[in-house]
Amino acid sequence: MNLVLPSPFPLRTAIDGLLRLRLPLSRRQAVAARPLAPRALQKDAIWVLPHPRGVRIECLSGELWITQDWQRHDILLAPGQSYVADGTHRLLVQALQAAQFQVGPA
Repeated sequence: MNLVLPSPFPLRTAIDGLLRLRLPLSRRQAVAARPLAPRALQKDAIWVLPHPRGVRIECLSGELWITQDWQRHDILLAPGQSYVADGTHRLLVQALQAAQFQVGPA
């Protein structure tokens, strides 16, 4: 019985294509590469950021409560105030009243 194996050429072409992709090296670099992104939350809504290190959150309107896993303190932001996340653990942003905020690099 003769087995016919496919040519390695398609596999090599696929691997070469993957190697040429320019992907961010880390979550922090991906966030830093984006401009500030405006977001809105209704009262009591929660927004989750799983890997927040180096991310700046700026409150534009309303009031935000920020808490981060393994941090002893919470943050309250009023319009015009901002917070830069320095930990790598999950961060939660909750609107204490309808709020708008921006997220971007520190």
